[in-house]
Amino acid sequence: MNFGAFNRENHGDLTFDDSKNLEKVDGVAKVDARIQGRASLSLRGKNVSTQIIGVSPSAFNEMSTTPTVQGKNLNNNDRFTTVLGYRIYSQVFEGEDLLNRQLRVEDTYSVRVVGLLNQSSGSLIVSDNALYVPIESAKTILNKTKPDSIFVLVKNGFDADTVAANLENQLLAL
Repeated sequence: MNFGAFNRENHGDLTFDDSKNLEKVDGVAKVDARIQGRASLSLRGKNVSTQIIGVSPSAFNEMSTTPTVQGKNLNNNDRFTTVLGYRIYSQVFEGEDLLNRQLRVEDTYSVRVVGLLNQSSGSLIVSDNALYVPIESAKTILNKTKPDSIFVLVKNGFDADTVAANLENQLLAL
């Protein structure tokens, strides 16, 4: 499985239209435009500041090599649900039965825990210190309208370097 990422630092302001255009590039299997930011998370008086990452559920599930150890993956129809990174449930909320529990985010939103991710072993796609939510929920929670990064999965049988060059050219042409 080959994948790469484009971010604002290297490519200026990205848009969700950019991600749709990248889906059309030959050799691209999936595109995951992501929004991320920090937010406070609380449960039973325990508060922590953590990274929230908004993902396209189907793309995230296909790109991630980190399986859920409990519960399920995010679903495209989910709204205000979350899959927790390993450190969040194993250390921050250690001992809590988190599946199907509501966590408060920024004292304004509630997200229901649907899955717990295995330890990621330094994966680029998954962070042990993050809360993953569907992209539409992240737009609301983080008050953002543009993606911070776009992850791309290359189809089997395609040369990743060639696809990456074609993606760069597509972004430059937009």
